[in-house]
Amino acid sequence: MLKVSEVARLLSVSEYTVRRWTREKLLTVFRTPTGRWLYKREDVEKLIPKEAAPAQ
Repeated sequence: MLKVSEVARLLSVSEYTVRRWTREKLLTVFRTPTGRWLYKREDVEKLIPKEAAPAQ
């Protein structure tokens, strides 16, 4: 699971953008009991353009 800041860094966008994409339902968020927003890595990687994705 990734934090908002980690998602932002991975996608080269701001934390505000990550939160906006969450509100727009582009990303699914999981909330911890303390209110922290967490994201599945697989969901985040779907937003990385294919040509920018690291080779596997």
